[in-house]
Amino acid sequence: MRRMVLLVAIGLAVSAEGAEPAALTFDDIVKRALADPARLSRTAGLARLEREVAATGRYTREGPTLEAEVGPRRVEDGATKAEASARIEIPLLSGGNARAEAHARLRDTSADILSADDVESRLRLRAAYLDAWLEQEHLAVLDAQTRSVEQLVASVRRRVEGGAEAPYEAALVEGELLRSLAESDAARAARGDAWSALRALAALPAEPQKLATPGTPDLKIPEDARARFESGLLRRTVAQRGSLESAFLDLERAQRRSRWSVAATVGKEAYDSFATVGAAYRFPRRGEDAASGRERQAAAASLARGSDVDAARLATRFATAIDRAQRFGSVTPPDAFDDALRAVVLRIELGKERPSAALPVGRQLLDARGTALRRVRDAHLLIAEIDALIAGDAP
Repeated sequence: MRRMVLLVAIGLAVSAEGAEPAALTFDDIVKRALADPARLSRTAGLARLEREVAATGRYTREGPTLEAEVGPRRVEDGATKAEASARIEIPLLSGGNARAEAHARLRDTSADILSADDVESRLRLRAAYLDAWLEQEHLAVLDAQTRSVEQLVASVRRRVEGGAEAPYEAALVEGELLRSLAESDAARAARGDAWSALRALAALPAEPQKLATPGTPDLKIPEDARARFESGLLRRTVAQRGSLESAFLDLERAQRRSRWSVAATVGKEAYDSFATVGAAYRFPRRGEDAASGRERQAAAASLARGSDVDAARLATRFATAIDRAQRFGSVTPPDAFDDALRAVVLRIELGKERPSAALPVGRQLLDARGTALRRVRDAHLLIAEIDALIAGDAP
């Protein structure tokens, strides 16, 4: 009895070791997602703006400057006394409203801007996953086709040697085998490139792993898609980014136009002590103010035009996605062509069809299966695109 239990345990352990790891779903990929470079760049940019606000006071252009000096001083009777002085200078900010506006814009828009980047980041991850899945399935089909053609080579050769087929039929099959091998090699390289792109966004091993099928796509468009897009996160943040950049442009100009500063000095010279208060003003160079105004106008026009372009592109992106979804048509499962492909190979192997007649049909069926695979990928990516465009919050 103990021996039987031990054998069963060993058998279960061996089967567990030999079992293939479960295919990775998109949810598994999301759990392993790494920081998106575009999201990190945006976070760094917002942190820089936060630093600019923090470095500027409500009434001061920057923090005060404190100077201190100390040293010996010889008086008339030859004695040496200590001399010490301290001076503080405070640069004033002209246009404190610019700082308050920039601070308010940054506080009110940062969360939405980062959330919009999260939506786009998830869409890029979805696209990378679908591309890697497509290349995986394409390679699997080509490898299976290569194995089938390898079996045909021996069968057709035997028939050629027996006089049942013309010699060129064997040459055709051998050429098809070379073509299949070349296509499999190219597909393997494409799968590696797609996996590398996916690895850039998620913590995955170097060797490509099995990816789960995304399932049957459902291209149903929400009835309120237009309204959700108009009030959606991506569209909302286009204007927010423009207003944020404009507010900090005004703050930068206010800082450059700030020329006044106040200062105070206290000190002791031998037996005497003193205290002074003063102000300083930096005179602009000739034409400096006019040039600064022209720069502000040009920069503001550039920001406004950039926001208009971004909004137009986003609107066209939404309209295109909806139009594609409405006209996409039915999606045929890729495996619908598998039986036909096997039938073509079998008829050649049994001698019911000549390779010269059947191989072109098999190639057409193989192309049709590849097209069906790409349409499944395109449909899922289109669904993800629409979901991103109408998203109201971060994923």
